[in-house]
This record gives sequence, structure tokens and C-alpha cells, in this order.
Amino acid sequence: MKVSLYNEYPRIVGYPIRQIVLHNIRGLNNHIKEFISKCGVHLSLYSFATLVKTVKGLEPDYESAIVNKVFLDLDEGDWVQNAKDLHKWCMENDILHRMHLSSYVGMHFFIGCDPRIQYKKIALYNFQGYLSKKFNIVLDKGVSTMGDIARSFRVENTFNFKRYCYCVPLKREELMQIRDSSDPLLQKFTLEPRREGSSSSYWYGSKLINLRPFDKNKYLFKIKRKMTLDVKSLLSNGELEKMEIPYKKFPLCVQSWMNSSWLGYKGRYLLTLYLRDQSIINLTDTQIVSIIKNSLCQDEWTHCATNVRLPNHNPGENLMPVKKTLSNLNYKCPSCFQLDSMGFCPEKCGRWSPIYD
Repeated sequence: MKVSLYNEYPRIVGYPIRQIVLHNIRGLNNHIKEFISKCGVHLSLYSFATLVKTVKGLEPDYESAIVNKVFLDLDEGDWVQNAKDLHKWCMENDILHRMHLSSYVGMHFFIGCDPRIQYKKIALYNFQGYLSKKFNIVLDKGVSTMGDIARSFRVENTFNFKRYCYCVPLKREELMQIRDSSDPLLQKFTLEPRREGSSSSYWYGSKLINLRPFDKNKYLFKIKRKMTLDVKSLLSNGELEKMEIPYKKFPLCVQSWMNSSWLGYKGRYLLTLYLRDQSIINLTDTQIVSIIKNSLCQDEWTHCATNVRLPNHNPGENLMPVKKTLSNLNYKCPSCFQLDSMGFCPEKCGRWSPIYD
């Protein structure tokens, strides 16, 4: 076996502080001991060939990620059956893989792959898209994990404070016992951490999947969603207040975007992505655009929503970029590291991603 979840370094560990570089498993174990009773423990999925010195200290060059695993976040639709189908396919082809119950309402599925690829993000995205089509995996919330080389995952046998259960590795016989996503066995399996055996005993199969057929400089799967935007029915600020949207639960960066005097093209794109994919509150497309309207100053909204050309600006966008962003699931919200490098992270909050805790 040439793939390991915990023996490849340097890596990044998260919570309570983002961007802690670990150089060996001893550092990971020490971090777990210190924080396991205080907060969730997340580890970067990939190790990195290059670390870069910055004013903040050592940080990974994410383009140097050693992509030797494919990650699927299963928590939508018939995700238990998706996991069974994936496991069966991997076993039939002797593909290295393992499964974790991230909580009683979702699973992390890992597949070992040959890291010799050129277009890392796109190759990952294409293979994940292929699997999603093949096994009818619902991607509405999981789409942001596709092609993500900065992805982190919850370390096994640590506590999930959001769901109040443990993240545990899963054996194949246990998977087969689970009927569906409502099966009480899911809560039973995640009630306590696993004490028996070694982490390596939860791997199945032996071969690494070859991603070269998917290693193209283009996306092979375009994923669209149906829009429900009614521009004539946008909500006023008073109507939005009646919805009691929990803005204070939004990440600090998103709150700062909504209070910006002029958000700009890239900022509007990021805000649209966040509002579309966040899981704090269900929002329709009309509600999302209403929030954007009420977050922008009058001139910026005019530029964004009409074809009027303001002085010193390009012609108005007539909501075309917003509509394109809402409908195209190939677009995903950047990680916190990427937002920081883009200048859209005003202060450190300890998160890995605006979308995923």
C-alpha cells in the first residue's frame, strides 16, 4: 500500500488555529491530545512537496499537493447506497479505498490514486464527476469538495461537536448492515471511538486508480442547476429582516463582504457562491439576489443589475454574472487560504473554508 491517511508529511492541521504545519505523526498525535476535548480536529487530505516562507510563517504551496487520494463527501440523497455501490466497484476492481462515518448523517469515502498527474485540480474534478454520474451521487452540497487540493477531513476517532458523535472508520460488514440513512445503526456506530485494531486495517483493495484518462486541461463534466430567480419579486430590506437570516453565523469574511462600500466583480462572485452553497439557512435564488441587492450601494447594484453604464465603468452586467454563478456548479467557493491570497480574508477565524466547518 502506497497511500496513508496519517503518515505523509508535511501536512496542515486545523482547529483551533488554521495553518499549523506538521512534519510528522508525532506532531499530529500531540495536537489531537491537546484539542480532542475542545474542538474538532481536521487534517489536510494531502501532504505537500513545497512549503513557502511568508510573513505568517511556513505555509504550503497548494499546487505542490501530492494527490494520491480521491475524496468523496457523501451526505446527500441515498448516500448509504452510494457508499455500497462505490465499495462494490472498488472491490471488483481491487482498488484501494476506505470509509469513515464522519457522523451519523454522512460518510467520507477515500480512494487511492496514482499521484503522477499534471492537472491536479481538473483531474480530481473529472474523476469525481465521473463517479457522481456513474453512481448517481447527489452533489448539491458536496460540489465544493470536487477538485479541491486544499481539502481537509475530520480525523478518525475524534469528536464531531456539531453532530455530537464520533467520526469513525467503517468496516465493510458494518456498511452492509446499514439499511439506509435513517438506520439507528448509524448512531450506534458513531457513539464511541474505535479502540480495536490499527487504522491500516480499515483499508480495502490494493491497486491505485489511474487518473490519466481524466488528466486533461479541460473539465469533462459540466454540472448545471436549475435557476429559480424571479427578478420582479426581489425582497426589500424589510422583507429580508422578517426572514431573520442569521447573518452573525456567517464567517467573518462574508460579513465583511456584505458591509463593503463597493464589493466589486470578484467580491460579488464570491458572495453569490457562498450564499448558494452555505448550509446555515436554505435560500432561494430570488432570496440570494435580494440579499446581494441590499448589501450593495445603489450605484453598484445599478451596475450589477442593469445595462446602464456608470462613469468610469464598463457597461452594466444586467445580472448575467450572478445568474451564471448561481447556475454553474463547476464554480465552487475558494478555501480560506485562497481567499487570504486574494485579499478577501480580513481576519483569521480558524476555518478551512467559508462553507465547510
